[in-house]
Parts: sequence; C-alpha cells; structure tokens
Amino acid sequence: MSGTVQYWLDLKTLLIGKSGLDGDTLRVLASLPLHLLCALLLRRPIASLWPWLLLLLVAGGNEVGSAYVDGGLDRAEIRAGARDVALMVALPTMLLLAAHVRLLFPHPRPARTTIQFAAPAPPRAEPIVDAEFEEIG
Repeated sequence: MSGTVQYWLDLKTLLIGKSGLDGDTLRVLASLPLHLLCALLLRRPIASLWPWLLLLLVAGGNEVGSAYVDGGLDRAEIRAGARDVALMVALPTMLLLAAHVRLLFPHPRPARTTIQFAAPAPPRAEPIVDAEFEEIG
C-alpha cells in the first residue's frame, strides 16, 4: 500500500509544481470537480449529503495517506491536515447548503398569462345554414 500512497503523493507534488499553484489553492479548485464526480459515481444529486460525505472521506484518506508516508503525527501535522480537509470541503459545503436552501425555499413560478381578445362578432343579416339545412343560431 505504501507504494500506491507514495505514487499519489508524487503525483500531487508534480501537479503543484507544474500548475504554479500552491497546495491550498489546488485543493479548493479541485474540490468542486471532485464533488461532481462523487455525485456522478453515487448517482445522487448535488443536494444529497452522500456525495459530500464521499468527498470528505476522500479528503480524509488523502491526509491519512500523507501522514502515513511522512511517518508520524504531531499536533502541527494534525492541524495542517484538518485545515486541508476543511479547504477541500469548503466550496462543496457551500454548494450543498445553497442547494438545500433552494429546495427549502423555491421561487414561486410565474403565473402563466393568457391573452384573450373579447372582440364582438358582427351581426349577421341572414342565419347560417349547414349542409343538412338546419339553422345554426
């Protein structure tokens, strides 16, 4: 397992180096696509808590893997890991809350307006007669 975790950490380091972004910015930017991917994998809407929980699990697993490869945990590493997880779920949390607010307080749909013209029919000089010669009012 150590080889897989080390490979993942090397890939993250490569992404951080090639993108020119720091790790925190990359976490925030990657969080929304990962949240959408979690929703697709679980076949749940964004308003569901399950994709968010899966993202939280992935972020926590990422930090546990980092701590495993580093070889130990002290208070500073635990604080930094918790901050990294918080950064990873910050935007998806806002998206989840916005979706729930939207579900709780939906905007009323605008009433459909139909335009009706009340144009009077001109008076007829003679009655209308159909094919069977009956008078139609």
